[in-house]
Amino acid sequence: MPIEYEKIGNVAWIRMVSPQTMNAFDGEMVHEFQKALEQAKNDDPLVLVLTGKERAFSVGGNIKLMKKGVDEGNSAQYMDSVLPHINKAIEFFYSLPFLTVAAINGACAGAGLALALHCDFRIAKKSAVFAPGFLKLAGVPDSGTTYAASRIMGYSKALEFLLFSPVIDANKAKEMGLVHRVFSDEEFEQKTTEFVKELASLPKFASRETKRLLREALENPLSTHLEEERKSMTAAAQLPDHKEGVYAFLEKRSPSFPSTKE
Repeated sequence: MPIEYEKIGNVAWIRMVSPQTMNAFDGEMVHEFQKALEQAKNDDPLVLVLTGKERAFSVGGNIKLMKKGVDEGNSAQYMDSVLPHINKAIEFFYSLPFLTVAAINGACAGAGLALALHCDFRIAKKSAVFAPGFLKLAGVPDSGTTYAASRIMGYSKALEFLLFSPVIDANKAKEMGLVHRVFSDEEFEQKTTEFVKELASLPKFASRETKRLLREALENPLSTHLEEERKSMTAAAQLPDHKEGVYAFLEKRSPSFPSTKE
């Protein structure tokens, strides 16, 4: 199977494990990814981590299948047979309420880059490389790449990045705002675990509402958004996590939020 799923404590992991294709997306990969997402939604973890195996996070579309489409004169049909399923998975993933992390262990390109950009956090192995890739194939960015890149980088920088499609290393990706943390190859797994553990220690309702409100802030008028924040803060104030946070602050200790307990 090209996808592995497991839940450890309050953290769910989806691993793309098709190293022979560098975790390229094909029908089976997308189908199994969708199933794993549905399992994660059902399990309702505090954090969901996406990662790859060996040399790649994911290189996106399968270039061999693209070549076959070109050779057989049915490239458009190929795209129409794959992209609706990828879009469905991306939209489902984007709708998940819990925090998401892309642990980028290697090459991250095309739709694989799009998937990483749809995550709330992106942490990368120092040796990882990034490339949009679409324009190099005279293709148009898909899988929500323009949607995510414009929100992360801003229109001007995103346009430059996608049009010229440079291959960049992890440190450059961090400099450009595409990645939050870069860890050495030797420490990547340990540092990823520590980072995810820190996220999983955050109060459940408050962290999810913060994520939701930040996304809606891009669309809402101020008056609507102020009311949304008020409702969320009022709801949070009724929960045991809020009581724990107030007492921990006054007692000068680290909080231990009830919602993070299994």
